[in-house]
Amino acid sequence: MLERHPLRLRPMATIRAEESDGAFVAISEIEGKRFESQGDSAVAAIEAAIGDLLVEQPPGRPPLGPGTTGKYERELSALDGLGLDDVVLDATLAFVLGFARGAARDVLATRAAHEAHGDDAQWWAEREATLAELMPAERYPLAVRVGAAVGAVHDAAWDAPTSFEFGLARVVDGLVPVIEGS
Repeated sequence: MLERHPLRLRPMATIRAEESDGAFVAISEIEGKRFESQGDSAVAAIEAAIGDLLVEQPPGRPPLGPGTTGKYERELSALDGLGLDDVVLDATLAFVLGFARGAARDVLATRAAHEAHGDDAQWWAEREATLAELMPAERYPLAVRVGAAVGAVHDAAWDAPTSFEFGLARVVDGLVPVIEGS
């Protein structure tokens, strides 16, 4: 069993992917706990394993350790030199990372929904009659109009990559005055 440092630093996790009969399993181990996460590819299995490990992290507490501190150092280095004071530099990094985490969760949720329930067209077709009954178009004209436009462009009710690209541009636009004002 791996020992904890008195400061409760977490030892690094080990993750490896194995293929068995065409399926992939990621095996991760941390602090004596073993997780097995499945996916249709090695990458998907490892993504699931990382998610399992993140669930083990106490809420509201950052993981501590040299790997995490090294990651923080590299992230700060990407923004260093912009003329921001240290507190604003950290807040800027937190803002960008928060956006990126949210966008990544959206992409993963969309991928999981497609794997579990098939493509969007089939899913919406199965629910169309019920939705029309519960939410008549005349009661929600703006939502119907915008939803139809989005559906026509993306062949889906929502497109995570497009939302990410749009949001990232707004994040960058919003940081320009902060950087220029420093």
